[in-house]
Amino acid sequence: MHTALSSMPGSRLIVTQDISLRALILVLTSAALAFAFWLLTMSIRGLPHEFSTLQSEHRSQMGMIEALSTLFESMHGNDPSSMDNLSTELQTILATGGLRSLKFDENRQYQTLVANLCRAVMQLVASLAEDRQRLETSERRFRAFIEQSPLAICIVRGSTIHYANPKFLSTMGLKEDEILAGVDAPSLFVPEEQEASRERIRRRSRGLPVPNEIESIALRRDGRKFPVYMASSMIDLPDGSALLAFVIDISERKNAEERLRSSLTEKEVLLRELYHRTRNNMNVIVAML
Repeated sequence: MHTALSSMPGSRLIVTQDISLRALILVLTSAALAFAFWLLTMSIRGLPHEFSTLQSEHRSQMGMIEALSTLFESMHGNDPSSMDNLSTELQTILATGGLRSLKFDENRQYQTLVANLCRAVMQLVASLAEDRQRLETSERRFRAFIEQSPLAICIVRGSTIHYANPKFLSTMGLKEDEILAGVDAPSLFVPEEQEASRERIRRRSRGLPVPNEIESIALRRDGRKFPVYMASSMIDLPDGSALLAFVIDISERKNAEERLRSSLTEKEVLLRELYHRTRNNMNVIVAML
């Protein structure tokens, strides 16, 4: 049947048209599928770029946050250099931290966030500046008190003098270079008092009770001996505990005490002599009666 039909001219035309229609449908279908596939691949090809952009933005934001955290952590304590460089560091962090990827000009959320951050930073900087100013003022006041004090003051750690004010240097006949090199505190007493000084240091290091006020005989570098009154107390410093000592030359007081004792002795001798003479005179008078 197919062979007979195919041998007819009309049948051949119908078959040819049918094949052409099917071919056209196939071509159009293939084109549609290809176009759809192209659209799909275009959107898929864009995903890695978008994902890479998101990763870059995330890394930039996290890097900015970490940099800011590191900066604020470095400002703990009394480090003026961190505070002085805060503005420059913050600008650098914000410039390299991905503000472009954040689309700052287009996003009000980021604008508000950064504005609040800047206000907080400025308040922190102002507060730290005030704290530093108060600290510097307090330090200058304390240093002036120590440096200009009429009392000889020194700081001792162990048995070594680590600091001495000008009055202490002049009292003991020392030079500042000697203090910087390290002076053994017991060596500033006469030899017969040095062992007692070392014993006080040993007892203090073991936490045993030690008199906070003593009188002793000091020895200047030029060999002159003189009596001193010393008051001491343990203090806590940033680099550890130390002994703060106030030393007073009591030579004048001792001389005054000696003069007073001599005067009292003379008066006692005079009174005793007067007593004996009065007694002898009374005995003579009694004998005459």
